[in-house]
Amino acid sequence: MSANEAMHLRPRRRRCINATHPTGVLFDLLPDDLLYHVLSYAARPTETVRALCHSLVPLNKATRRSVEVGRNDLWSLILEREYRGGVSLLVRSPESPCSVTDESGLTPPNNNSAGAGGFATQRPTRSSKRQRLLRDRTQTDPTQARDEVQAAHLSLCERTDDAHSALASLVENSDEPLSLLRLRRIFRDCGPDLAMNRRSQWGRTFLIECCAANFVCESVILRCVQEVAGRRGTDPNVWTRAEHPDAERPAIFFAVARVMPSVVRYLIEEAGASLAVEVTGRFRLVSNPSESIQGTFTPLGFAKALREAEVGSFGRSHPYWFSKLNKIIRMLSLAEKGSIITAKHGTT
Repeated sequence: MSANEAMHLRPRRRRCINATHPTGVLFDLLPDDLLYHVLSYAARPTETVRALCHSLVPLNKATRRSVEVGRNDLWSLILEREYRGGVSLLVRSPESPCSVTDESGLTPPNNNSAGAGGFATQRPTRSSKRQRLLRDRTQTDPTQARDEVQAAHLSLCERTDDAHSALASLVENSDEPLSLLRLRRIFRDCGPDLAMNRRSQWGRTFLIECCAANFVCESVILRCVQEVAGRRGTDPNVWTRAEHPDAERPAIFFAVARVMPSVVRYLIEEAGASLAVEVTGRFRLVSNPSESIQGTFTPLGFAKALREAEVGSFGRSHPYWFSKLNKIIRMLSLAEKGSIITAKHGTT
């Protein structure tokens, strides 16, 4: 992991705004739980710390000081709600119904067979020494929760990068290509939680990698897209990075280029893909990857440009491919007009 990756959670050191800046004053007045709700509204999960450190901290010196050595409850909320399995699971109060009460991480079941008298004679559960040490250290060290969030975030990034590497070995593998079972195995082995909107070192999210997978049919890609975008909440509007010389683009452009009507339909209706986005750059043709089209396109404009470029000999020799592209164009046209697409895939 690069040095920039290890330090990206640290507040940027740039000149602070005057201490009387209204936003800084408002920050100082907000309680920790309300401030967390504001941050969670402004940023995706596991990205609230970046919004906190890079947007709010530079407001004034008091705000910076508050975040660096204070706001322990805020950091604890971030740790508990966004990085499951962190220290916060061990420092909950013993009275909490979700508290951890033994070294295995599980709460022992109550023995109700003795009736009401069973609770009177039941021995209290002793918390582990590790729990008490973590709880005491969190209370005495004001920076402990912040450091735990940073460690949890870096661990999350490392596990996500491992999952990206495993997925990359599938999308180009003809012997063991991508499948829903193999995709779930990657998430299970690298999980339990991953930064689903984090790009790989190749600049693609999990969703885009699935849409661009080779040696698999459309139905397999659709099931993987449903897993990534539907069950795991990947944002379909995150763009690629480092695609040069090709255009940077979101997932729906890959689905259109691969001519997958069912995937396009799912991204529009279920995942919330934007149709107003415009992409400028070069796009390779399906029939001849050495040739390309250039321009600024919406998803619908890109589909029409692709049809015009492929209308020659390739379109005549691949009528089924061409009919699916026409279906995508009709689908995008209806969606842009605000119509609700109700026809099942395969109807004309």
